Amino acid sequence: YRAMYSDILLSGGRRFVVPQVRQDQVEGSVQLAEVGVVLYLDDLKEVSEQTMDQIKYVCSHKVIGRVRIKRVLNPAVFADRSSYLRVEVEDIVDEDLDTDYSAAEKKLIDTIEEVDRLQEEAEPDLKKFRLQMLAGDGGQNATRDGLWSLLSDWSNYVDFRLQIFQQRFQRELQQTVVSYFEKQGNVPRQVSLNDLPPE
Repeated sequence: YRAMYSDILLSGGRRFVVPQVRQDQVEGSVQLAEVGVVLYLDDLKEVSEQTMDQIKYVCSHKVIGRVRIKRVLNPAVFADRSSYLRVEVEDIVDEDLDTDYSAAEKKLIDTIEEVDRLQEEAEPDLKKFRLQMLAGDGGQNATRDGLWSLLSDWSNYVDFRLQIFQQRFQRELQQTVVSYFEKQGNVPRQVSLNDLPPE
């Protein structure tokens, strides 16, 4: 990405597209999403001297729109990562910007809060999920920015739950292994898979 930012500095263009990328773990094939977000480069600082060239640029961006990717102009560089992808795009224009979706967005927020309540009942040891975007405004922030903030918070919450379940699985596995060796009359300091029974 250094080449891309260098080209941005030379050309004066501050916009670029970031699509979602999905890789098939079995086949190894890669697929770009048809739609990507357009980022606008707000600020760029060169920090290569301070970081001994570990990091070239520190940047800040904002999302300014969406585009549909019509075709990739240089697909071969994706495999060898010799450069960044160049694409031909068409703008996606929001035709409903004047439409008031606040009631539907508020309903979505209420639904997520209900899911949160039900999850807390089912898993009381999990920390209560708080929608940070709703703190202090009584849930009146049903805006597009507020909705994106909600989705970001939800993603963080799902990651948090995954960590909790992984920790719980590790504890339960450890208890099962220790219990097995206690029944054998000898609890070793280290255990390899070969020490465990097939079942």
